[in-house]
Amino acid sequence: MSPYKWVAPEMFLSAEETTVCPVYHTYRDDMWNSPMQFHFTTDATEPEDHMFDVRDLPTWKASGKNKMIAIIKAMQQGLIKVPEVW
Repeated sequence: MSPYKWVAPEMFLSAEETTVCPVYHTYRDDMWNSPMQFHFTTDATEPEDHMFDVRDLPTWKASGKNKMIAIIKAMQQGLIKVPEVW
């Protein structure tokens, strides 16, 4: 029996905030109590397929290195992969 259990990731930004879809925290080695600082996902059930590093977004520097602003602007520009259900 595995000592790990799946826990739904914590939402970082809601669909209302991004105007596209929710953005969730990702976790190092499935350690649900320690979210990664710069890595996020747009898919709560298959996080690896939709994971991104906010520092790699073209909107990162222009946002003043503000994670929320960089992600919202990148989503509005279609720069972040969105799950098909959205």
